[in-house]
Amino acid sequence: MPDNLLIDAVKTNFSEEQLVYALKNAWIKIYNQEPKKESLAILYAQIAVEIGRGKECYNWNLGNIKKTENHKYCMFRCSEIIDGHEFFFNPPHPQTHFNAYENFEDGMFSYLNFLSKRKRYELAWQEVTNGNPVKYSAALKVAGYYTASLKIYTNAIVSLFNEFVKKSDILLSWQPELNDQDREYFKQM
Repeated sequence: MPDNLLIDAVKTNFSEEQLVYALKNAWIKIYNQEPKKESLAILYAQIAVEIGRGKECYNWNLGNIKKTENHKYCMFRCSEIIDGHEFFFNPPHPQTHFNAYENFEDGMFSYLNFLSKRKRYELAWQEVTNGNPVKYSAALKVAGYYTASLKIYTNAIVSLFNEFVKKSDILLSWQPELNDQDREYFKQM
């Protein structure tokens, strides 16, 4: 029986400026408030760790969220750390099934909702709002979000968090270029 939810894995690349812009705007739309710089820095860092700074993102799945029931998904080679050893899985193994999204905005909304609205990640989300990348990483590990070494994952999160903070003025000031149709729309508002 064919699986009508399975779609091809397509790399969906973007710049860090585009990531921060999408992250901030999705936060405002979902939570109806401006995010703290530290909250954005934590999420930026985690997304960068999960998808290789935007170079290993497939079908706009920003957090490498595994396939959920009744959701479009794709398959791609991945690895997991099991008992301290890295094991690789190839499609069609179930470990290789990841949610797939139509566009950047859908992927970002899903990522934020996945972390902020699931009881399993409640303590991790609290650390996002507190702005603490070390406790965030630890809470994600306890909740089973990742299988990597706590030390390695946390060091990567903290390093990228600090990188974001250093260049936050540049990242947060970026705006997409508007085409003529978009400019006309905004002039009428």
